Amino acid sequence: MHRVLAVIAAVVALCALQTATALAAPGNDSLPGTLLGTSELLALQRQAAEVYVDPAVIAYATTLVSATRNLKAAGVPELESAVDYGGSPRATIHLVSAGRALAFIRGRSYVLGQDLAAVAPEVLRHRIVLSYEGIADGVSPDRIVRRVLETTDMPRLDLGDGRVV
Repeated sequence: MHRVLAVIAAVVALCALQTATALAAPGNDSLPGTLLGTSELLALQRQAAEVYVDPAVIAYATTLVSATRNLKAAGVPELESAVDYGGSPRATIHLVSAGRALAFIRGRSYVLGQDLAAVAPEVLRHRIVLSYEGIADGVSPDRIVRRVLETTDMPRLDLGDGRVV
């Protein structure tokens, strides 16, 4: 299972840094304790999986990933020759999953297009296979993702309380 544990990534990174810093302090002989047990981690994963994803946000994720496979149709013809392979349909699944985790971390029960845009570079960069021409021209997967985000309209959602985001 290659699921990114984005729900706790920030907490784990912070705690690891605090632990490493504390252990390195002169005269500190203590060992780090357990931060989260397996049951707590699984509960957080279940809560993140329950975050609502509007069909418009799912369509946005699909469009973003598809754009990495057909840059010309996505309005990024200048980078089309730089890519041999873009993200697969599995990339869409992981993009939505990471968006759910970010919305959960941000304290929301729903995913916004902004959540997907925020996690898109991390989810997509390793799924884009550059062509020889792309490598020779110094094109990076991050540049491709950035251009796809710039040319793809983000969905606007009516939250039902008078706010449209």
